[in-house]
Amino acid sequence: MKKKHLIIFVIILACSLFFQNHAVAESQKSMVLQYELWLPTKMASFPVIQEFYKGLEEATGGAVKVRFHTGGSMGKAGETYQRTLSGVNDIGHINPIFNSGVFPMWDIFDYPVRCPSGEQLARLQIKMYEKGYFDKEFSQVKVMALYNVGSFVLYSNKKITKFDELKGIKIRISSMAGSEMAKAVDAVPVSTGTGEIYLAMQKGIVDVVMTVWDGAVVFKLNEVSKYVNEINLMSTTHIVLMNKKTWEKLPQAGKDYIDANWKTFSLKYARAHEARIPRYKKMFLGTGDDREIIEFAPGESEKMDKRFTPIWQKWIADREKRGLPAKKAIDELYKMMIEEGIKDPIAGYNP
Repeated sequence: MKKKHLIIFVIILACSLFFQNHAVAESQKSMVLQYELWLPTKMASFPVIQEFYKGLEEATGGAVKVRFHTGGSMGKAGETYQRTLSGVNDIGHINPIFNSGVFPMWDIFDYPVRCPSGEQLARLQIKMYEKGYFDKEFSQVKVMALYNVGSFVLYSNKKITKFDELKGIKIRISSMAGSEMAKAVDAVPVSTGTGEIYLAMQKGIVDVVMTVWDGAVVFKLNEVSKYVNEINLMSTTHIVLMNKKTWEKLPQAGKDYIDANWKTFSLKYARAHEARIPRYKKMFLGTGDDREIIEFAPGESEKMDKRFTPIWQKWIADREKRGLPAKKAIDELYKMMIEEGIKDPIAGYNP
């Protein structure tokens, strides 16, 4: 009987040690965060994004790692934010224009705002965030980055240097703001998927593509366009957001690292895109002898700006009805941009 009891004791002890060791092993495993990005890894800011999350891994002693899912491999870009909220991904890298109505205050940056420097605009975006203008729309997530990829330009096969030459032109747009702006200048807004931009331009489905300089590489627009008009109007913005439950599970060292570095890296992301513009220009001009970088003739931008005033009036009115401080926000942004030395910072608006 004693021998039987001893055997039972040994079995219980062995099981106890097994489960104890298993629990320790589990606790020592890395927390692997799933990062979703709809763009490919050739995006200018992606190496800097990798740098940021490598820093997170080092700050946590390897306890937190990140696995990247790029090029839309997790699903449609417009559904990334919902996947972040539901925890399908831990970190969602989104373009707000794919989420119409979800970020009603942040989309101030989708409208005709001028900024000659992507980094400069990113700094202003962070300042506006710190003033609390976007607290309501970011309340369900943890902000990991706020930045933009520089000012829009116009890719075309027609030399457009005057405002009235936009009349009747078919412009490929990517947002509601872009559609409103196209209509305001008597152009025809055309919406296509990002994968269809090249063919749309090649086949004449659109006459103009309004996008950032990155389009020369990402969409190969240098091959199907003769002119780029540096309109310096609007941008496309990026927001990186973490699921709230994921944030709560992070070790304190990880939280401290993110809080101390996300703003600095937001500026680095913007700089990465800005730094490539000279290369994109060289690539565009080198595609053929008929390639040319142009601007509007003197006085033409001012004529165009007047058409945008009703857009801003509507933007403010729509949000004020919802109890959002739209007028205060745009006045503050205007003031900050003037202080930065930006002339006519918000096209069609003056407090």
